[in-house]
Amino acid sequence: MEEDIYIHSDESDEFIGRLVQSFGISFEELGFYSGMTFQELINNAISKAGRQQSNDCTTQIVFYKMRRVMVEELGIDKEQIKSSTKLKDLFPSRNRKRSLGIIGNNLGIKIDYFQSPGWFQLACVAVLVSSFMYLFFNILTGLSILIAMLLIAYIANKLGTSLPMKTFGELADRITRDNLMKLREGKDSINPKEIRLTIIKLIDYLHGLDKLELQPEQKIIFG
Repeated sequence: MEEDIYIHSDESDEFIGRLVQSFGISFEELGFYSGMTFQELINNAISKAGRQQSNDCTTQIVFYKMRRVMVEELGIDKEQIKSSTKLKDLFPSRNRKRSLGIIGNNLGIKIDYFQSPGWFQLACVAVLVSSFMYLFFNILTGLSILIAMLLIAYIANKLGTSLPMKTFGELADRITRDNLMKLREGKDSINPKEIRLTIIKLIDYLHGLDKLELQPEQKIIFG
């Protein structure tokens, strides 16, 4: 018997929010509850998200749509756009937000995965830890440092141009996963395999599983 999947309390809102966004249905329609099995979640999503079943691959469709926009509107060489191509080579930081904004507008979605650079995030963590330690010696100073760093981190994330994914394939996959029903060609159909894979990848992203395979009877529990 496989162990249950525990979604920590600080991850629950993101987990549910992404499922609702991806499948284009409300939380009530999804019928999710703590203790629901993996297969029950799949069945509910399939029954509510689409009436017909098909085998088309949305990720592949999104990949080609993005490539077309990049060639026609951004002037990027088609031969350069491959799944393994580094994002930094396709979208230089100076115009990255503008370029992904154009792609998002063509897809009818908002692409907003921008964050501050990794080195800055590590520095913030170090300063935050130091501020917590400083609270034991001087509460006022420690709180001031803590609040200032949280504010700086918030602004840096808003202004940042770094992306958590590294390759174009990873970006296309993430965009598809987060907007599955919006980006499907057939709005009244669904690919059951994509529903299953979307849930698995979201659990893997939040839970850090060592493998992508889940058993139908495994329960998803909020910790």
